[in-house]
Amino acid sequence: MSAAYADGRLNRDEFDQRTSQAASARELGELVPVLGDLMVPATTTAPSVYPPAAAAAAP
Repeated sequence: MSAAYADGRLNRDEFDQRTSQAASARELGELVPVLGDLMVPATTTAPSVYPPAAAAAAP
């Protein structure tokens, strides 16, 4: 929410209201209406957890 506020996607009143709602949420599902429209889809892939083939083949 801080990033959305800094980007101008939320005004101060919206930020304060959503912050209060998020702080009082008891279950993850309660955050969907608070944060759902602010989520930005990931555009990068996760880094590989496996070493490069050359490193794995080294003696």
